[in-house]
Parts: sequence; structure tokens; C-alpha cells
Amino acid sequence: ILAVGGGIAVLLAMVALRIVQFTLTDSPDLAKLARRQHHEQIHIAAHRGAILDRHGETLASSIERPSLYVRPRRLNAADRGRAQAGLSAALELPPRAVAAKLDSTSNFVWLKRAVSPREQATVHALGLGGVGEVVEARRFYPHGTAAAQVLGFAGVDLRGIEGVERFYEQDLRALTRTLEIERDALGREILTDGMDDPRALDGATVELTIDVALQSIAERALEQGVRDAQAAAGTAIVMDPWTGEILALANAPTFDPNDRATIPASHRRNRAINDFYEPGSTFKAVLAAAALEHGVVRPEEMVFCENGAMPVGKWVIHDHHRHGWLSIAESIAVSSNIAAAKIGEKLGRERFHQFLVDLGFGKPTGLDLPAEVGGMLRPLANWSRINLVTTSFGQGIAVTPLQMARAFAAIANGGQVVQPYVGLRATSASGERLWEHQPTILRRVMKPETARMVTAMLEMVTEEGGTGTKAQIAGVRVAGKTGTSQKIEPGTGRYSSDKRVASFVG
Repeated sequence: ILAVGGGIAVLLAMVALRIVQFTLTDSPDLAKLARRQHHEQIHIAAHRGAILDRHGETLASSIERPSLYVRPRRLNAADRGRAQAGLSAALELPPRAVAAKLDSTSNFVWLKRAVSPREQATVHALGLGGVGEVVEARRFYPHGTAAAQVLGFAGVDLRGIEGVERFYEQDLRALTRTLEIERDALGREILTDGMDDPRALDGATVELTIDVALQSIAERALEQGVRDAQAAAGTAIVMDPWTGEILALANAPTFDPNDRATIPASHRRNRAINDFYEPGSTFKAVLAAAALEHGVVRPEEMVFCENGAMPVGKWVIHDHHRHGWLSIAESIAVSSNIAAAKIGEKLGRERFHQFLVDLGFGKPTGLDLPAEVGGMLRPLANWSRINLVTTSFGQGIAVTPLQMARAFAAIANGGQVVQPYVGLRATSASGERLWEHQPTILRRVMKPETARMVTAMLEMVTEEGGTGTKAQIAGVRVAGKTGTSQKIEPGTGRYSSDKRVASFVG
């Protein structure tokens, strides 16, 4: 009895010591373990906002796609060889890349994000332990290449990288909410605090000024034009001259933001705002507007075009064809460089330079897209006689296509410079209007009668004898101007003898 009693006493003492150890020494660690077993944080991810065209057509939305992962430590050693070969074939990944993921010391490794249903089914058929999936949102562009450089794209993490997706990231992005949950003895989740409507976390819907029908027409026409001219690239802009709304903006070559992994970076360039060029003869319309506004010439005034060659200091200005006396209007129609040079000298560098500044040349237009450049306009102090002369016919100045479109819009709308934009409005998931762009007139640069005179002169360009007869449309009056400028040869600073930038604004 004493022996048994003594043994029980010893066991009770050991239990008492163990209780003291749990209570005083191991208590913090045990509490953490209990919290891990019964409490958990989960992240509720909402949907990124949609992008629509001006008529409500969806240009970008979010869809759910499965992403596959592996927990290397849970993968059966006997299955490792089969897993490497099977996953490599199913996911079209290099065997070495799959082997590196399976041999990783991390607890969690992504195998492939946003897999296709076929890839998902093939991996499921392998029956591998340690391989699982998570449903993630992925950006989808239902119209493929339409307005690709305008829309840009979002990354795997649904953060905007280029275009509208990047510029309006703060509106489009979805919020992520962290919730505290408890688990019962069977591991089932208990949402003790409840949660708000998850739609409140969704990103806002952004509507654009783009008309997807006009966008498709512009892209087809541009693609055909680039192909016919065997050109390296091209860009086209359709802009409402009274409001500044961009109705279409196309680039060729283009890309599909749904499948951009192998697309060269040059195809993603929005050349309308990211590239600048010497405009050439399209700039003569700007010169004519400045000269008429300051009253230094009249459309019917005659100018002698020197029969095709005119010396200016050590340089000689040439025309493509020999001309004698031409009216100012006729000189624009046949695109005489010599007439433009004489008009520019008559206008003077101070007035011409100020007119160009007022039109916004030399600085970005402020379009709501990233990475817009401002072109190049020399400071007035650096304008010599030859600079004035060459700028008069569009050389020695660099512009973006959008800057030229806005300058001609000022002629079309009666003399006012407008603010171009592509973002029309943003609406939250709850229906609240976050912002809405309204047409903005920045300044007046010419009188309405000046704009009407220039327009009449530009109509002659598209009529018989002008340089832009291909722009004629039956039953419609068309005003416009053609332009061809030489490219600068890289590394030499000289004009190329065979490389050109051809353009038309109308």
C-alpha cells in the first residue's frame, strides 16, 4: 500500500509540475498554437472595374481563372518523377523550370497562373498530392486588339501597367478586405463578425470617349494603308474638334492584350502621343492660319515661287515642282515650300513662335494617358532666319500626331484650342458618380473668319490639282493637308534620302 501510494504521489507531483510548466513557461506558445488552429485571416478580393466605350460596350473586364500551385513538402517522393514529366507536358513548361519548383524549399510555389480549362483538367487527372489551385481574377479584353494601346493592360496581380489601365488605376483597382474567422473542431469556418456586401470593394467602371465601331474602322483602314505603303508603322486619330473627345486612336502594328507575352515592346507603343516627328507640309496650314490672323497675307495675294529654287544664305529651298506666280491659296494647294518660306519671313519669327506656343506645340497636350511627350519647339532666342524658313514648311520642329490633330481642330472649330481626353466618366460599384470630364476650351488662337479662310484654302488641297485628291468624298466638303517629311538618320543627324514620314490631317 505504501509503495502504490508513493507511486501515485510521485505521478501527481509530476502532473502538478507539468501543469505549472504549461501555465507559466509554455503558455504564450500554446496560446499562439491555439490561435493558429482556431483563428485565421482570409483575404476577400473584389473585382477590378470594367472599362467601357462611349456607348457602354465592354472593352475590359475581369473574369475568374484557376491558378495552380504546389506544396513541395507534401509531394510524395515516389510521385516526384511522374509529377515533373506530367506537369511539364500539361502546362507546357520547360522540365527544368518544373523541377526547380518541385525541389523548392518554400512551403508554397506557383506552378502557373491563370491556366486554361484544358490545362486544369489535365493536371487534375494526374492525381498528385500537394498540387492545388486557387481561383483568381484575370483581365479580359473582349475586342482583342481594338484600342489596345489606349486601354493598355493589367498584370497578373491586376495592377494597371500601361494605358487607361495605368492612368486610372486609382479608380479601377479593387480593394482587398481582411476578415478574422474562427474554426470549429472539424475545421469549418465561422464568420463571427459577418461582412459587408463584397461589391462595395469592387473597382469603379470607367467609360471612355472611344467609339468601338469607329475604332474598328480606323484600325482596318490604318492597317490597309500601312500595308499598301509598305510602311514600318502608322497611327490614326479621330477627334471631335469641338469637344476634344478622342473617338478613335489606332496604331499599327498593334497587339492583343489578352496574349501579350511574346509581343515586342514596339507594338505596344502609343505612337500618337509617345513618338514625335517633323510634320512637313501639314504644318503649312498652321503657318497660313498665323499669317491670315495677323493680316500679313490674303488668300488671293500672289507670291512668286522662284521657279522651284530659292537661296537662303548658304542653303537652297526647293519645291517638288517648278512654280512661278501663285496665289497664297494655290501655294497651299500645291504645297510650295518656297511660298511657305516667304510667308514665314513676312509673318516674322516673334509672331509665328507665339502662335505655335498658343496652339500648344512644344509641350504635352495633357491627354489622360501615360508617357505623353511634348515634341520639340526651339526657344525664340534660338530662331535664326533659316529656322524661321524651315519651320514654315514643317522642318526643324517636332510634333506628336495628337498635337497636329488638335491644331487642325482649332481650324475646324472656329479658332479655339480644346483639351483632348479619353476618360469620359467613372462610376463606383454602388452607382456613385466619381468624376465626369466636360469639354474644356483652353484659349482662342484665331478669329472665326480666319479659321473659315484657312478651311476654304484647305478644301482646294483635296480638289483637282491639289495634293490630297484621294481624300475626296462624294457629296461631302473635305478640307485637309498632306505632308511628307524626311526622317533623320540615326547617328548622323542628317536627313535620310529615302526614309519618309507621310501624313494627312483633315
